[in-house]
Amino acid sequence: MYTWKILEASTKSVDGNVDFVCHILAQCFYKKDGVEVNALWNASWDTPSDSFIAYEDLTEQDMIAWVESHCDMVLMKNTLDAKYQAETDPFMPPEGAARKKPLPWATQE
Repeated sequence: MYTWKILEASTKSVDGNVDFVCHILAQCFYKKDGVEVNALWNASWDTPSDSFIAYEDLTEQDMIAWVESHCDMVLMKNTLDAKYQAETDPFMPPEGAARKKPLPWATQE
């Protein structure tokens, strides 16, 4: 299961009086079989969207929806899946990742 937590948000003014969210730092978590991994994601905007919501009226769900629509969810899920795989099976890391191996001179019992 993938879940998001918003860590921080930055705003900037437009026309001197309207604050809109211009940056969100979010953390995505993946938990399976008691093992949890996470990754950070940044989302940024230059101008307010057509569906502008006043900052004081925003909810965490609003921001999570923005992050999910802004980020590459396939990349995010692949990143978390790779971290989970590396965490649960260090001898079978994802393609291109470093692998721990037993030293060739070590004896196995």
